[in-house]
Parts: sequence; structure tokens; C-alpha cells
Amino acid sequence: MIKRDIIIYLTGFFDGEGHVSLLKKNHHKYIKKTNKMKIYTYTELSLRLSNTDKNVLNYIQKYFGGHIYVMKKYAPHHKTAWEWHINGKNANNIVKLIYPFSIVKREQLKKAKEFYDNSI
Repeated sequence: MIKRDIIIYLTGFFDGEGHVSLLKKNHHKYIKKTNKMKIYTYTELSLRLSNTDKNVLNYIQKYFGGHIYVMKKYAPHHKTAWEWHINGKNANNIVKLIYPFSIVKREQLKKAKEFYDNSI
């Protein structure tokens, strides 16, 4: 069980730097019987956080999982930035944890939670 103060920390950080999205994705599956490729389209919940301090994202990853990626620099003078990603059911579990404490992203989290809960 994750401590309440860690959840509140993530919520505050997410309210300032986070991004909630519902991504349309395609899954390709080969069907042997028909010798054809079938494409399934689905929508997936995604949460992202970006920051130039990777240690902050490592801390979040330690408690909540997900993956950390380096972001592309668009100008030489920019600092290296990192982005934490988590998708699907794991993202929905985090939404349920942080929603009660969120202020800035509350409506987005509510819509994402409702969409995910209604699609199961």
C-alpha cells in the first residue's frame, strides 16, 4: 500500500507538470484461417510527467511503476528533460489514487476515469 503523503506528492507534481490523454491505437493480428491481417482499434489511457530532474521521476517510478524516457532537445541551450509514462489499467489505478487530491487536473482525471470504467 502506497502511503498517503506519496500519493499527495504525485498529485501535486502531476497537477503542475502532468498530462492525461486517451490515445487511439491499432493492434495488428494475423489470422491464419483467412491468411489476412486484421486491425483492431482501441483507446488507451495514458499519463505522462516531464521534468529536467530525472531523480524526481525515478522516485515516482519506484512507487507507481511506468517507464522513463529521455526527451528530444529542440535547442542546444535546453537542458536534458525526461518523461515518465504509464498506460492502460496501471494508469487508471493511479488516476483513482490521485483524483481525490487533484485541483488543476481534476476534470481531466474525472473524464479519463469515467471513460476507462465505462469501457471495461
